[in-house]
Amino acid sequence: MKTVELDGRSIENPAYCNHKRGRNWAAIMRGKNAANCARDFLPMNGEIVDLEAVQAGDVVEFGGDYISGSGRRQPDRRWWHVHAIEDDALTYEPYESLAKALKAARTTTPLSITSEEPV
Repeated sequence: MKTVELDGRSIENPAYCNHKRGRNWAAIMRGKNAANCARDFLPMNGEIVDLEAVQAGDVVEFGGDYISGSGRRQPDRRWWHVHAIEDDALTYEPYESLAKALKAARTTTPLSITSEEPV
């Protein structure tokens, strides 16, 4: 598991392609499996992604595809299974495929991170 710092529930797209023919997005993936999956796109401003809609247990896809002059797509995708999210931190587990990330989301329960200290 990995943890990254957030700036007010926003993060830079880790797969961002800054070429003029680059296509970038971030989305929450919903569905039973990778073949029947829908994308709920997250708002972006340049390479900054707003994670306000993301909840613990979600699978988030970051994409930054480069499209060559002849139209050939060179994909760069990242799939994260979110275990916990707060305004300043995101705990996730990266996966190499959407199918593995969705399977992990179905079989694990999200962590709960609290900022309160025990009394």
